[in-house]
Amino acid sequence: MHNHDSKIKNFLRGIVKRINKRKYDSYVNTIKERSKNLPDFTLFTSDCMAGLIYHTMGRQFLSPTINMSIKDEDFLKLLMDLQYYFSQEIRFVDSQYYPIGYIGEDEKKVTINFEHYKTNQEASQKWNERKTRIIENVFVVIADQDFPDKQIDTFKHLGQFLPIKRKIMFTWNKERADNKEIFYVKNYGRDRIKKWSRLRKDGFRDYEIFFDYVAWLNMEDNFILDQ
Repeated sequence: MHNHDSKIKNFLRGIVKRINKRKYDSYVNTIKERSKNLPDFTLFTSDCMAGLIYHTMGRQFLSPTINMSIKDEDFLKLLMDLQYYFSQEIRFVDSQYYPIGYIGEDEKKVTINFEHYKTNQEASQKWNERKTRIIENVFVVIADQDFPDKQIDTFKHLGQFLPIKRKIMFTWNKERADNKEIFYVKNYGRDRIKKWSRLRKDGFRDYEIFFDYVAWLNMEDNFILDQ
């Protein structure tokens, strides 16, 4: 009886998995169709989101923030002085699991976690190669996990340091949201707001559920989805 029940459960799981795959494949096809006329863009994100968006659209990576993560405080530092940071060589530290490097000195030091690379050489090569592809059509996505007010203000004035076409911050703190550039994500706590790129059981990423990034990149007004 137990084996029979297990077979039924596995059969049902297989059906759900196939249904979810069809739904996600349909979503990807829709994204590619909707974005095919978008001009090229450089997307800076503090985690894997940039790479996932380029990949879903079937586009070349025109940003170095691919397959890595940077603490949001360091991410702001990077955006405030790209010329300085992109002139620095990455120096790597000993790491057991994946390459970890830093650029900049002293208070300007920025740490980069290359979670999806196997060697320091590969991580450095990809970072240096992609930073040469940056174009002037720049977009920025960032998370407010626990920013002090000063850094929120820095985000609001990033245009003083970088020619940004559009920027957005997602926050778990409803009081911070202005529904212009800072948006509250329902049902997210302080910890989960940094995990929006994780794969869900239905095959989607969390940000794909609440963020219509094609509309946002296309400079449309409505890009927050019902949650």
